Amino acid sequence: MKWIAFLLLILLSNAAHAGYRKVFGYSVMPESRITISGSTNVSQFTCFSHSEAPTGSFLLEETGPQGRALRFHDAYLQISVSSFDCGHRVMNRDMHQSLGVNKFPYITIQIIEAINIHFNPKTSTGTARILVAITLNGKTQNTLMPVSYQMRDVHNIVVETSKKMRMTDFGVIPPTPALGLVKVNDEITIDLRLQVEAGLLGVR
Repeated sequence: MKWIAFLLLILLSNAAHAGYRKVFGYSVMPESRITISGSTNVSQFTCFSHSEAPTGSFLLEETGPQGRALRFHDAYLQISVSSFDCGHRVMNRDMHQSLGVNKFPYITIQIIEAINIHFNPKTSTGTARILVAITLNGKTQNTLMPVSYQMRDVHNIVVETSKKMRMTDFGVIPPTPALGLVKVNDEITIDLRLQVEAGLLGVR
């Protein structure tokens, strides 16, 4: 499983090798957090993902001037739909079914490119925009996601991003728990706060 956080580790890598294809290895720490939040006609809700913390590698190619644009290969974030816990058994069941868990068990985010990359060496923080393809319920939408990050040290980084989207854009009918008395609103937000360890494995 490839995770979205690793694009930020690339942003802090040596841009002097622009045009090279780099292979990075990574590990996502258990303290990372992925949530889906939204609202109903009666309250707010937040569903927490309890997916396992993955490890792996991916290939990146620096294509922009001075390394300001980065194109990714085999960089995917897969989130298990059944891993989300909304704090209520019936809500969990209805949310999982509405998101198509039986036929499409994963929400997939494919990282395509990172652009508008900024880094402040004084604070070890930065921002970027990433072009991603989000696949939910078997349907894919391309979109830009804003990302902020903080470098803890040369191999450790904390990454945060958030994206609002409508379930109906992916053919998902919002769930209606409690025999239809509770109606989930169409707009949901996916939030990611990832703590990552990573390093350069090689240059091709």
